[in-house]
Amino acid sequence: MTASPQGGPEVSTSGGLLSRAVVGLWLSMLTSWFGGAVLTFAIGVALYERTGQVTPVVLTQLFAIAPGLILSPIAGHLTDRVGPRRLMGLERVSWSAFSLMLAFVFLESEVALWAMYLAVAGHSAFEFIQSPPLLALLAHGAPSRELTRRNGAMQVAIALSEILGPLTCGFLLAPLGLTALVWMNFGLSLTAVAALAMVPRTKVPIPPAVVAPRRLASFRDLGHTWSFLGGLPGLRSFLALELACNAAMNLLVGLIGPMVLSLASASVLGRVVAAAGVGALVASVGMVAVEGPSRRVRPVQVMCILSGLVLVLTGWTKSPWLIGAAAFTLLALRTLSVAYGQSVWQQLIPPDRQGRVFAARQTVFIFAGLLTYAAMGPLVDWVFEPLLMPGGAWASTVGGVIGVGPGRGISVLVLLIGVGIALVGLASLFVPRLQHLDQASKARPASPGAV
Repeated sequence: MTASPQGGPEVSTSGGLLSRAVVGLWLSMLTSWFGGAVLTFAIGVALYERTGQVTPVVLTQLFAIAPGLILSPIAGHLTDRVGPRRLMGLERVSWSAFSLMLAFVFLESEVALWAMYLAVAGHSAFEFIQSPPLLALLAHGAPSRELTRRNGAMQVAIALSEILGPLTCGFLLAPLGLTALVWMNFGLSLTAVAALAMVPRTKVPIPPAVVAPRRLASFRDLGHTWSFLGGLPGLRSFLALELACNAAMNLLVGLIGPMVLSLASASVLGRVVAAAGVGALVASVGMVAVEGPSRRVRPVQVMCILSGLVLVLTGWTKSPWLIGAAAFTLLALRTLSVAYGQSVWQQLIPPDRQGRVFAARQTVFIFAGLLTYAAMGPLVDWVFEPLLMPGGAWASTVGGVIGVGPGRGISVLVLLIGVGIALVGLASLFVPRLQHLDQASKARPASPGAV
């Protein structure tokens, strides 16, 4: 135990996967993510049932990621300035207060659309604040070979929330209503605060340049961080590869609901989304149990290629159960890709810069996601769906292979983007900078002083 730069005792979070700090962080994140999964799934179903269109559902994704453009740079800066543990505590308490306010708003018998969008935006805003300190806490004190297992453990929590959230919503939404689920989310937020108390504060070194009093000019950090990444050959190319993999996930999140609901009921959609969560759970448990390959870049490249191929198959089928199987596979691939990708960044970025670098990386993902979701709804509703309806321009050509009718336009869009993602992954195998980065990302044994 030592004195922190801000005063007061601080305890290292270094230790194994079952250390008190990692377990407390895992429990806190699980309860938070589970509550958010229930809430956002219920709102997505309510919006689609009320409007019958894809655009309002996709709008929830825009509201979900837009706050990150402002909050991610600030969260990254604060992670390096005040420490990841302190920022995480402030985020947990603030989320509980927001959840309580939201519960009172949802007491109205007919919940307005703006309240639904506010709930999604608020939940997402706090997730963006928590991301840089979470990654920094996971990396702190961890040997190189432990990073993938720690990231895998967090993917287990995400997978459990993605399985249990839709299933819970499917069972409880009809008998209890949306308001009761919002109150349940508030109760879970309190549990997340209690679990975080198990995580001691970390003793991460804070350089004088970060402590300097000039700053909430944290957007300036984005330019500095981009320049810093230029000094680490291959990381910018790796970020572009991760963006392609992330596009596959954006498609799944934004379109799987309307795609399945055009073929089956909301209860079937709940099972399909739960199946996707099972895929993520299987992959993440496997990563916790087995360290996997020592190099971390090549697995991400392979997962990108396979994700594109799975999207092609998803667009081809009209069976909700085959879509569920594809979602299972895609989430398993995505889970592996995220864990290995995060390990590359955690290993190569110095601790005193991790908050800002992780935030800059997240901001790039957010901006790309905004563009994706902004285009997705209009493309489906105004372009691809009319083309694949009976009598549409593609009904006798593409429709002869894919089929015509509601949901077929979504399928064609998913198929085309899947082809593009697979080609990006293939091309990345021949990029020399990524080959060098793959060698640099090789997991090394712990140094003699590491715990």
